[in-house]
Amino acid sequence: MLSSELPPTSAREGASTRPPWVASAVVGALRPGDVRVWSAYLDQPPSIATHYETLLSPDERKRAAAFRFPHDRVRYIVRRGILRTILGAYLNADASALSFAYGPFGKPLIQGPQDYASIRFNVSHRQGMALYALSRDQDLGVDIEFPHSIPEADQISERFFSTQENAVFLSLPLHQRQEAFFRCWTRKEAFIKAIGEGFSFPLHCFDVAFEDGTKSALLSIKGNAERASRWILQDLRPAPNYVGALAIEGRHWNIRCRHFEPNSDPSANLPLLNFEETNV
Repeated sequence: MLSSELPPTSAREGASTRPPWVASAVVGALRPGDVRVWSAYLDQPPSIATHYETLLSPDERKRAAAFRFPHDRVRYIVRRGILRTILGAYLNADASALSFAYGPFGKPLIQGPQDYASIRFNVSHRQGMALYALSRDQDLGVDIEFPHSIPEADQISERFFSTQENAVFLSLPLHQRQEAFFRCWTRKEAFIKAIGEGFSFPLHCFDVAFEDGTKSALLSIKGNAERASRWILQDLRPAPNYVGALAIEGRHWNIRCRHFEPNSDPSANLPLLNFEETNV
């Protein structure tokens, strides 16, 4: 995730429409072959944040208390509380009782019975919005960004993009580079998060496409196009002014995107959830 000098703002600022992932229903089962991606605004009323804080573990509460700025603390509490709520709903489990372990490169997983461990998930957050991606028995990665001007984009491209990506990026007209930069960056981060090796797997060792709206955006992995062809690398548009990407190995996934809206009565969040849904 790229750092920036953007001031903290509500995720709703500048959004002229509601999130484009639209519908309403109760959470269903997460079956083999299903992928669910949730978006959520993290700037929530105090009553919502207070409820989510009751779901957190002592370690999570300690981390929340360590944030210097109140808005960062609230966003962390809401982000973790929504994660627990979604996982608890799919598992038909008490959200506050869930516990997590972390792989050698920091990728989280659920501890507990085999059914718990079969759910794989990944989380990304930026400028007051979070994305949550879930599947069964298949690791996946998700990334979200809030595009903004990056004066050093050319230098970042040269340092972190592959030789092919950098050449394509520098060939683009200047007015197209910001959008292209973030499209490439979110795709690369989503793939890195899916394989779970962190930045020990160098960003320049695989190539992604710059074209918009393709599920075949992963072109090669260490020069191997056949290996890359086994992956879906899908663009996401969770809300106006945001871009994202989902990465998962395999070509036949039932991918649905949902927008999470906390109920006005926070205690009703488990197991009944309000959400908005669309197919990718």
